[in-house]
Amino acid sequence: MLQKQVQVTKINTLADGTIRLTIDLLNGNGDDIQQAYALREAETTMVLVETAVLNENQQIVAGQN
Repeated sequence: MLQKQVQVTKINTLADGTIRLTIDLLNGNGDDIQQAYALREAETTMVLVETAVLNENQQIVAGQN
């Protein structure tokens, strides 16, 4: 699991209706890069929430396994 603050830097809509987000991992290091790269080949779930309200929503997110 990689839990980092990110900045959404680009949003594209593809011809098949897929949305592509380009994100920057903030305050990342080499281990974060390695983990993020490994996730490219895995089925993943991403939750985007404003950092200011993250604590309010963490219990909800944790319950969605």
